[in-house]
Amino acid sequence: MNDECFFNELYIACYKAQIDGYGFGHRYRIGFQPIVPAKTNADGTYNRQGTLEMYTYGSMFTDEQKAKLLEQP
Repeated sequence: MNDECFFNELYIACYKAQIDGYGFGHRYRIGFQPIVPAKTNADGTYNRQGTLEMYTYGSMFTDEQKAKLLEQP
């Protein structure tokens, strides 16, 4: 999985988790953009292990999903 796919999976998980905080028809759902925390390496790539160890992602992904997220292309 490349960095773009990795971030996309984080984005989707954060979107689903955060949008649920606003009920159906809530005005904050309009134009909603999730906060997607991620750690990066000095070269600008994602520190996948460090990111997935963040509290934010503790229960968002199964162990199988985490293993796939950690796979490098």
